[in-house]
Amino acid sequence: MEQKQLNLDSHLSTYTARHTWATMAYYCEVHPGIISEAMGHSSINVTETYLKPFNDRKIDEANEKVISFVKGDGFVE
Repeated sequence: MEQKQLNLDSHLSTYTARHTWATMAYYCEVHPGIISEAMGHSSINVTETYLKPFNDRKIDEANEKVISFVKGDGFVE
């Protein structure tokens, strides 16, 4: 996507665009193998190294939901 299509005022590097796409794809639950292939990584292991911190955040969010449920706050979507 071009800077104009995204309505950005500042410069968008290809590095930032690629990694933003990969992060958004991960949060949209695109399989890491597809992300790896799209990024041109030599193996899925390379991709998983970059995605690990985001996976930790998802685990933290899941734990918060479970704790909230156990405490009787109800299920949070």
